[in-house]
Amino acid sequence: MHLIVTEKNIAARRIAAILAPKNPKKDRVSGVDVYRYEIGSDDNRQETAVVGLSGHIVGIDFPKEYNNWQKVDAKALIDADIITTPINRKIVTALKSLGKEASRVTIATDYDREGELIGVEALNIIKKVNPDAPFDRVRYSAIIPKAIEVAFSNPTDVDFNLADAGHSRQVIDLVWGAALTRYISLAAGRLGKMFLSVGRVQSPTLSLIVDKEKERNIFVPTPYWEIQTELKNAEGEIFQPSIRPGAFWTKKKQQKRSKNWENKQN
Repeated sequence: MHLIVTEKNIAARRIAAILAPKNPKKDRVSGVDVYRYEIGSDDNRQETAVVGLSGHIVGIDFPKEYNNWQKVDAKALIDADIITTPINRKIVTALKSLGKEASRVTIATDYDREGELIGVEALNIIKKVNPDAPFDRVRYSAIIPKAIEVAFSNPTDVDFNLADAGHSRQVIDLVWGAALTRYISLAAGRLGKMFLSVGRVQSPTLSLIVDKEKERNIFVPTPYWEIQTELKNAEGEIFQPSIRPGAFWTKKKQQKRSKNWENKQN
């Protein structure tokens, strides 16, 4: 069986509909939708199964012995082991079941760094139950017949370096966020639901919000004046002309320009 793994169920359904010679058959494996079809002649038919993930189906975390904030120093998280844990057990179970039957695996997740990592996560699960299954990668930028047919006619290799880059970001997010969140929360005596959260993206974003709020608080509005008028064209239509400059920062300049404007119209 040729197993095709996509990033989402909707992608699996649409890709199966494009590649199948006729409407694919919808199946359920461990509660997960799978789209099956066959290609080839009667004496040499090959079954294909297309399954969609739900983004990341596994995550990373520290071992349980690091969970106690009071007993484990925040610094210890920097060099702690990192383990992989299932996020969506149904899909993990379905991948193992389908992976056992696979004679070939094609990773067809999204064409970006995160998609490469998600594909490798799925591939690692499959290879645990079928380590000798050959695998390849297809890349496409749109789920339309031409793009999909070209991609599946020209499979390439999985980019493990790109997936490692995505995994490195995950590790940095975990270590940075967990260590600093624990340290700052303990230092401030804010534990339980009142803990202080720190994150690689979250904290700089919060800083930008605070800086912008400070700018708003010290802002002193400056009054200005504008000239507005309505004119009527030869057809009797009323319109508002643009008068430059749009704003006058002193009333005296506004009155002078307004007087000049009136004189020109008269």
